[in-house]
Amino acid sequence: MATATANKRLFTNKTFGFQIKNESAEDITYALMDGSMGTLDEIKKRYPHVKAILADGDFFTGTDTKKANCSVKGGNTIKYFQKYFSSVPAQVSTLDMQSTDKDNFYCDIEIGTPNPCGIEQLQTKALSDYLGTQQYDQNRIIARNINIPLSAAHIVLLTVKANSTVVMTFTVSALI
Repeated sequence: MATATANKRLFTNKTFGFQIKNESAEDITYALMDGSMGTLDEIKKRYPHVKAILADGDFFTGTDTKKANCSVKGGNTIKYFQKYFSSVPAQVSTLDMQSTDKDNFYCDIEIGTPNPCGIEQLQTKALSDYLGTQQYDQNRIIARNINIPLSAAHIVLLTVKANSTVVMTFTVSALI
């Protein structure tokens, strides 16, 4: 008689860090995970405030001439991160974020599970909920139990304020 087994962890508490530099004069919302929509045009049909899908190196946001840069710690890439977690579901348990502009700590991370049958409203995780006085003074947030899902079904949006840089380090656990 077959019994259902609980999800097993592929790995637990591994870190993935990256830096986003917004060199434009406006705030930019990036899709870290695209919710299986695949293209910026498809994402913008549902969520018009998104300006770009996060990419490696220097890139421009949509058809605009707003320049951004993303670099990853440890020789990895955002492209591989996105592809990997599109096939292996995972969850971010902790976010360690540093910023050159403290206003980035008042942005939300937006998360949703879009589907082709309709437009779903995104849930928000307010980074300011995790902000302590000492962290603010250090230009840093450590958000424990933030629980951001990563999978092909999820869209994850990050906003970076104009002319600023953020460094994010996720602590990730993956399931099989």
